[in-house]
Amino acid sequence: GLNSPFIESDYNIIQGLTFAKAPGAGINIITGASNNTISDSYFGTDPDGINDWGNATGIKISSGANNNTIDQCVISGNDEDGVLITGNNTDDNFVRRSIIGLNAAGTGKIPNGWDGVAITNGAEHNLIGGQLPTGDGHGNVISGNNQRGVYLSGVDTISNDIQFNYIGINKSGGGTPDVGNLSHGIMLEDGPDANSIFFNVISGNKEHGIYVRGTGTSQTTIRENIIGADPELNTVIPNYKHGVAVYEGAYRNDIGAHDTFWKGNVIVGSGWSGIAVVGSWDNEINNNVIG
Repeated sequence: GLNSPFIESDYNIIQGLTFAKAPGAGINIITGASNNTISDSYFGTDPDGINDWGNATGIKISSGANNNTIDQCVISGNDEDGVLITGNNTDDNFVRRSIIGLNAAGTGKIPNGWDGVAITNGAEHNLIGGQLPTGDGHGNVISGNNQRGVYLSGVDTISNDIQFNYIGINKSGGGTPDVGNLSHGIMLEDGPDANSIFFNVISGNKEHGIYVRGTGTSQTTIRENIIGADPELNTVIPNYKHGVAVYEGAYRNDIGAHDTFWKGNVIVGSGWSGIAVVGSWDNEINNNVIG
């Protein structure tokens, strides 16, 4: 219940702490602070990662803070967003190997009240996930949240990468028990541009797997994801609505692959269509497997 701590300097390491019951964010990284690392810590749960001890927001990175790393944390049970990255020049931050919306074991829900990760208001070049899958790699498990798993919004929210995450499933890649996000797996709206969604498993979410909507939301690249199944493609874990939905003026988005170097997406088991494009234009859909 103490006031939220702030980081306003560079090259700090915070490790092995529990941040709980704060009226604001568990921790705020602000005012151009850079090259800080927060690891092996709990934001919104008890030190065992079992009980909900939520902050308002888990971690907030804003006001031009850049090149900061969140690594191997449990970020669950917060009243609002698990991780909020927001504002112009809040760039090049890295969220990896964390559990966002589940218990520490990655098996059951301790939901964040809003989104697992939100990137808004002009934040650029942030990486959610990494170059390797979950487990011993860099990906996150972003599941069980009361709204979206990952949410991007606002003009100038550009060139962010979401890759190698499990979104809507448990840490082992399964759908039992049900830990889907209660809204979309990933949503982009109201103007984000040139963001990429690669190599994720996006399954079990209660609305669309990926939802791209709104005038100005453009040049989203969606490639080599598994949408609606487990990572090994052995079991269907359906998203309840469309696998991928592009709506309401979103344009020039790219779903799939154009050449032999890249592969398209595997989109299966959707409650509605595999891919739906409504009221949008100049989008490309190539070389996906849809079933």
